[in-house]
Amino acid sequence: MPLTGIYQFSEILNFKSSITSVLVIDLTLIICPFKDGGHFKTMKKLIILISILFSGLTAAISNPNHDETSKFKVSGNCEMCKKRIEGSLKGFNGVKSAVWDVKTKQMTVTYDVHTTSTEAIQKQIASVGHDTEKVKATDASYKNLPGCCQYER
Repeated sequence: MPLTGIYQFSEILNFKSSITSVLVIDLTLIICPFKDGGHFKTMKKLIILISILFSGLTAAISNPNHDETSKFKVSGNCEMCKKRIEGSLKGFNGVKSAVWDVKTKQMTVTYDVHTTSTEAIQKQIASVGHDTEKVKATDASYKNLPGCCQYER
């Protein structure tokens, strides 16, 4: 016989029915049939399963833009290089931010993974004459760099 009405949680735990058990989560009343008589162990497993599902949903909602941050080496020497390297990614589709550290030669890029990739970003940087970890600039684009920006290849 199905349950009707609102029960206190202690009454729910003590209820033994082979047809229906009631589970209260966040002020929501859910009626769930259990084949094993509504034992507490089954309810506990259900609570854990629902918690896992809600935490997965929360994780998906917390990053709706699908942004990712990657770091990689980019060859260069000076502040002019920094301006050129970072400038090559301004307005580049999917790139949210791009910062190149002159001392460490480390590039930090935040981008939308559904719009672009690190490979595409590195190709863009190489197109202005700077080698990256995965993509080497063409000789022509490298030779177009000012003398102070030409690094050892």
